Amino acid sequence: MSSNNNTSITSAILQLQSAFRYPSLILGFILLIGGVLGNILNIIAFIKMGNYKKNACSLYMFIRTFLDLNVLLAGLTTRILTTGFQMDLTLMNRIWCKTRLGFTDINGESTYTLICLQAIDAFICSSPSVVVRQKSNIRLARYLIVGTLCFWSIHEIPYFIFQDLVVTGGTPMCMTTNTIFAQYRTYFVALCINTTIPIIVISIFGFLTVRHMKTIGVTRSLSSLTRQTISMALLQVFAVLFFNGPYTAWLVYSVITTNAVKDTYRRAVEQLINLFATTYGYGPYASSFYCYCLSKRFRNQLIISLKELVCGTNTTAITTTTTSTGTTTTFTACTPRLYSASFVSGVVTSSQCTNWTSFQTSLSCLNYTSFTLSGSYDTSGITATNKTTVNAIATALRTSIAYTGISNGITWSVGTCGSGIELSETNTICQCSTTYTIRPCISNGNWGGVNRTGCSSPSQVMTVSFQ
Repeated sequence: MSSNNNTSITSAILQLQSAFRYPSLILGFILLIGGVLGNILNIIAFIKMGNYKKNACSLYMFIRTFLDLNVLLAGLTTRILTTGFQMDLTLMNRIWCKTRLGFTDINGESTYTLICLQAIDAFICSSPSVVVRQKSNIRLARYLIVGTLCFWSIHEIPYFIFQDLVVTGGTPMCMTTNTIFAQYRTYFVALCINTTIPIIVISIFGFLTVRHMKTIGVTRSLSSLTRQTISMALLQVFAVLFFNGPYTAWLVYSVITTNAVKDTYRRAVEQLINLFATTYGYGPYASSFYCYCLSKRFRNQLIISLKELVCGTNTTAITTTTTSTGTTTTFTACTPRLYSASFVSGVVTSSQCTNWTSFQTSLSCLNYTSFTLSGSYDTSGITATNKTTVNAIATALRTSIAYTGISNGITWSVGTCGSGIELSETNTICQCSTTYTIRPCISNGNWGGVNRTGCSSPSQVMTVSFQ
């Protein structure tokens, strides 16, 4: 009778292994292929748009894309080989055994830290207080990113020391040789750093951000770029909760039942669930692109970026002249035009307005290839390279007419504000939101700002250049 029971249990376990193996393998391939492709498209979109140079939340997203790609390639790829094809590379190479999980954890822990910083930045940017919104700046974001990478790299040093390839009973095993460190990783790193703490942080700040965004006055005062990055950050929060919620619940169950007495069948079932749950836990690293694509503006920016990448951007003005002797094609370049002025906080402009009017009049060429709006708080600025939009903006500035167009995925507007013409990186005119706006002839102290609020902005130099 006992022999029959053992046979039945063994048969049931084999059936379970077969049933779990293929769904886990399929899920792994979906996350790997979709995640790698999505992260590559993220990189292309962020580089082409250049928003990460001036927006803290965009910078967190951009850096995370590389970290997520590393986790998928180093972590998920080898897991698929192990669970689906019984090819465990950590048992074949000692160096890979010592470095694989440590390298993956550095990237994974950095990713979750940046997700938390991203959620906090979205909360700050959505604040009703202009003073609070100004706390979000690109310089601080760069320091936090460097600090995050350095901290987690140092944190993982013991892993590179204690992880090793050992032979037990003739069977090679890649394992942590220090018991205390193994327990630390199980009870704190896996359960807290990689799951529970990020869920708590992003849930709190995500809720507070949503509450801010429900305030109509706050939403209207934000630039289009800020609204977009906040929406993208919130969508990423939901993705992390969707993937990490079940995975965290499974880890908690595993820790609670560690010392419980389990029969062979239960251990086999839990092992299979663990394999599936671990693969499922790679979801946050593969889903960011698809979360961002729910944003209409990001989709439009991505399409434009891909078109520019595939088709190229026409940056040379071509003039074709037909005569009785034939057709002659010449290349005509516009004379570069530059406006640069120093603005003092709260002070009404005078010479700045006069020079701005002269600058507008000088934009007589019809073949500009780009223009850039930059300043003290973003020396690189934003550059538009769509020739149609660039020349339409030049014409609108010269003739003092209203215009709205898109270049490189960014909406630009020209229109009357106060006593003069405004150029703004937004789809509305005369706003006080944090954006890139210049209006030297407004006749009051709200002359705009680069990467700062459009009203009562701090003293700065602002520059507009057409090429």
